[in-house]
Amino acid sequence: MQKPWRILALAGMLVPGLIQAEPAPPAPQGAQAQDAASAVPPPPTPAIQEPAPSPESPRSAAVAEAPPAAPPAEALPPAPAAAPAPGPEDEAVREAAITAEPNVSDDIEAFLASKGWTMGENTRPDGSVFFISTGQGVIVAPRERKEYLNSRLLAFEKAVLDAKRAMIEYIGSRVVKEVESSYAEGGNASPTDTAGTEKARQMIRKEMDGELQKKGLQPDSPEAATEVRALLSTARFRSATRTLSQSDILGLQVFKTFEASPAGRQGQVGVICIHSDRLQQMAESMWTGAPLPPQPPQAPLASQLPSDSKVLLSSYGVQQKTDENGNPVLVAFAQAFPVSATVQSENAAYDKAKTNALGMLRQYAGESAHVATASSHTESVKEFEASAIDYFNDAAYTQQVQTYAGEMNIQGVTVIRKWSTVHPLTGGKVVGVVCAWSPSSARRAGQLKSRISGTAGQPLPSGNNAAEPARPRPVDSYRGQGAEADPDSF
Repeated sequence: MQKPWRILALAGMLVPGLIQAEPAPPAPQGAQAQDAASAVPPPPTPAIQEPAPSPESPRSAAVAEAPPAAPPAEALPPAPAAAPAPGPEDEAVREAAITAEPNVSDDIEAFLASKGWTMGENTRPDGSVFFISTGQGVIVAPRERKEYLNSRLLAFEKAVLDAKRAMIEYIGSRVVKEVESSYAEGGNASPTDTAGTEKARQMIRKEMDGELQKKGLQPDSPEAATEVRALLSTARFRSATRTLSQSDILGLQVFKTFEASPAGRQGQVGVICIHSDRLQQMAESMWTGAPLPPQPPQAPLASQLPSDSKVLLSSYGVQQKTDENGNPVLVAFAQAFPVSATVQSENAAYDKAKTNALGMLRQYAGESAHVATASSHTESVKEFEASAIDYFNDAAYTQQVQTYAGEMNIQGVTVIRKWSTVHPLTGGKVVGVVCAWSPSSARRAGQLKSRISGTAGQPLPSGNNAAEPARPRPVDSYRGQGAEADPDSF
């Protein structure tokens, strides 16, 4: 049984008006420009300060009374002219500069254009179809706060969730649209008793009672009846749209990630996600264990991973690759950050990153997704005597996106890369892991479990009778390497 969706109304937002700067006065031209240039003497030396002009005398008089200039040999370079007051064209240039700052939306559009792809369905030359959805997430925490790194990781998840929302809405949405209009005049200026107006009448009556109470009048008093009759008419209009989308998602990989954190603004994370039949077959194999058809062999998996820590810092999500044997492999990029500078905290951060990678693989195997949105616009006009008008306008929007992936046993996940770096903005340390899963690794993990389970109940060798070796003295530092395994033994 599905849980009902509860749509919460959001408060309206006021849009501030634009303030335009006054244009600068036009500069003199022609002969006037020459006269003005000759009338201004060279700037004074630093030892002599020009007196400030008084309100009674103009600026030109103060300049004319300035002391004579120093000899040419000791003259200083002319001081730069004062910048003119910014005009409307300067404001336009400033706004364009702000718009030109890094933006993940522009990065996503440019990348898709370079590939010849578009959001939605795309077709390869061989006729196969794949679907592209994009998403964005905002890094809400300020970068000077210690929570910034955690907020950044959440922004990656927000971006992937946003891409899933776009895919779910593409698959299908149940849409409800309501438009309502009411008008009343005379008496209490309430709508007549017709279908669909009872709610509007109650809202009007509630507002009227509130206005009367503000004036110190009881709604049932004779004075209130006189005050109410001052209301001539009331007109209302309301438009509302609700959507609900539900579907299962499996085999959705993060093809590429983008990250931008301009100075003085919130950072953003963007993702490009892809779904195809081959990716879905890999997701189904996580449930059935069925092997997938081999693909043309590629380079060894380790050499396919990026070596640049900056690239790894912005890598997130699950990708499908092909190893040197032609076997398809899922690779999950995940990261975390230590809460302190201790070794224990760093080790725990690697463990947290692996846990995040397991969650990504679980989502890739399949999850249920629900998207609900509600948008409404309301407008009302109340006309009173003496041409008084009371106008009200409000807009509200809500969006709720939820995914759920139940319990699943995932076998054969291995960590094939660990990395660490310092985030360039905060200077905080970030660690990450790259985990791999394939149908063949899951099969080998199951076989290992069977062999270990076959020895259950057998006593293990005991060394309790052995003498305890002497403990070595502590040393200041230690370096060592483990024994190399026999390459012919496995």
